[in-house]
Amino acid sequence: MSGFFINKIFSYIYVFLNKKVTFVELLIKYSKFIMKIFCGSLPFNLEETELKEFFEEYGEVTSTVIITDKFSGRSKGFGFIEMSDDEQAKKAIAELNGAEISGRTIVVNKAEEKRENNRGGFNRGGGGNKDRFNKGGYNKSRSDRW
Repeated sequence: MSGFFINKIFSYIYVFLNKKVTFVELLIKYSKFIMKIFCGSLPFNLEETELKEFFEEYGEVTSTVIITDKFSGRSKGFGFIEMSDDEQAKKAIAELNGAEISGRTIVVNKAEEKRENNRGGFNRGGGGNKDRFNKGGYNKSRSDRW
């Protein structure tokens, strides 16, 4: 199971606690059917409700999010849609990929799991002596030091 899916389930558990829905019932309800769809090259002025309307023609949309810049709040031009039925989602992907919205040709396909990149952060690796325990003139093994 993907990390995104597990987080989604825990959020549903939180919502449904008052209704006494069990974890197993949530797994059965949401594990088989939800497909996450990537939608790129969106017009920057497109609202989430408008994007949802495009996909609702093909079936039930469970969630819609347009990714925005955290500083300016402006759309980054892509978003994600979750549909409750795989077959309806596949049909939406097939028919909406290459469609035009507000003069822009959009890209629609099944979303992939976020890949871990190894380029961020302060410790980027790099050169240097990889033999940490054999530096300088004191050339004894590690076990001899203690």
